[in-house]
Amino acid sequence: MPATTLMLHPAAERALRLAAGHDSAGAETMRRILDEVVDDWDRPSDLARSGFPLELAFTSADASSLRFTIQSASLVASFDALAPRALPAEVRALAAVSTGGWLGVRVRGSHVDAKLYLQTSDRRWLALAGCAEPPVAARLAMAAYDAKSGRIELYFCPSALGVTGVHALFGDAAGDVLDLLGAAVGRPVRGRLPSDDAGFSIVAAPSRMTLYGFAGSLFGGDARCREALLRLAASRGWSFPLYAALTEPLQSARGAARHHTMFGVTAAAGEPAAIAFGVTPP
Repeated sequence: MPATTLMLHPAAERALRLAAGHDSAGAETMRRILDEVVDDWDRPSDLARSGFPLELAFTSADASSLRFTIQSASLVASFDALAPRALPAEVRALAAVSTGGWLGVRVRGSHVDAKLYLQTSDRRWLALAGCAEPPVAARLAMAAYDAKSGRIELYFCPSALGVTGVHALFGDAAGDVLDLLGAAVGRPVRGRLPSDDAGFSIVAAPSRMTLYGFAGSLFGGDARCREALLRLAASRGWSFPLYAALTEPLQSARGAARHHTMFGVTAAAGEPAAIAFGVTPP
C-alpha cells in the first residue's frame, strides 16, 4: 500500500497486523477496504456491545479466507464499489426501504467477495429468495444478498424455538446440528435449547440453514466465549489461530460479553455441520 495510507483505529490496526500473519496480501486488501468504507470509527455500531464498527468472522467451513463485517453510512454505495456485478433492481428497491444493515466482506489475497446485510421485516423478501414460509412461527429480521452467488439468505427471530422446532426446520440434519451445539456448550441438547434468543437463517437452493444465538447467551462473558470456542475447535481438529491471537486480551475479561457477537451452527446440503462466529477486535 502507498506510504500515505491513513492509520486506522488502533484496534483495527492490531487486527490487521495479526491478519497479515494469516494472509499478508489479504490483510492489505482488507486495509484498503476499511480505508474506503468505514467513515467514522467513533460512531457507535450495533455489531456488538463494544459499539465497534468492525467484526471479524470465522467459520470451520472456510479457514483460508479473511472475513469481516463493517458498518458504513453509505451501505449500498459501498457494496456497489466492491461487488463484481450490479445489485439486482428488486434487491435495490427493497434495500431502499430497509432500516439499516452492514457490509460483509471475504478476502483471499486480492480477491474480494461482498455480502449486503439489510435489517428488514418485509416478507416480500421470501418470494425474492425463493423461500417458503418456515414451518415455525417467526419474524423476518434480516435479509442478506451475496454478490458472488446471487443468493439471498433470510434471518428469522422465532417467537419460541425449542428442540422440536429445530427438528421441523432442519429435518434429517437436526441431530448433527444439535450434537454440535451441545459440544459447544458442553452438555447435550435435549429438552430445550441452551439459549432463549435462538434464531435461524435459510438459503433456499441449494439448501443451507443455520441455527444461531448470541455467543454471550450461550457461553457467558468474553473470556468464557473464548475458552468455549477454542475448546470446541481443539476437540474437532479445527484451527483458528487468528481468532486465538486476536482475542488474547480477552482471556481474563470479566463481566458480560462485549466483543463476541453471534454463534451459529450450519447445515448445508452434502456438507458436514459447521460453526460460524464473530468478534469485534479488542
